[in-house]
Amino acid sequence: MVATPDIRTVVPAANLIGESPVWSVREQALYWVDVEGKLVQRLETATAAVARWTMPEVTSCIGLRRRGGLVAGTRAGLVFVDTTTGAVTPIAHPEADMPGNRFNDGKVDRAGRFWAGTKNIANSPETTGSVYRLDPNLEVHRIDRGISCVNGIAWSPDDRAMYLCDTWLRCEPERMQWGLGVRFTPGGDRQLLWVRLVDTGLGCVLA
Repeated sequence: MVATPDIRTVVPAANLIGESPVWSVREQALYWVDVEGKLVQRLETATAAVARWTMPEVTSCIGLRRRGGLVAGTRAGLVFVDTTTGAVTPIAHPEADMPGNRFNDGKVDRAGRFWAGTKNIANSPETTGSVYRLDPNLEVHRIDRGISCVNGIAWSPDDRAMYLCDTWLRCEPERMQWGLGVRFTPGGDRQLLWVRLVDTGLGCVLA
């Protein structure tokens, strides 16, 4: 007999697009964003208190910083977010010349590097997106390009591969039933891994 999952509403956030949940072990708190609502949010589990920081731009992904605060991907590039003062400090805007793009998903790897990818804001299969890596010394590297919508970044348990979903690619007429997983090896090699999607599903999350 299959057990019925116990699904509960933790926060009635009323977000427009809730994304990028990140758990802070140190704070015992959950951070996430409301992309179109331009909010960064934090739930303190011990008290159920919710804090919110208003962002100047659409903000789609966040990562924790060792010294406190967050790194974030926004429509205006990569920024730091000071969760004490609310200050937002620009880091880099690698696609300032591409107003039709914005950052979408992003995560911090175990080496402390923030990987984040871009997408076209028209939500079309046009492959204008790229994958970037922000190093601890604040250098930004473009790792790959030619992606429609970077989503669901995750790593293998041994850190030898990174995976992501290209959400809108499955919307191409000749690929209606497929999503694209991209695997990056440490040396930078790229291998395409095709994953079957069910019916009209769109690949957005990996774990």
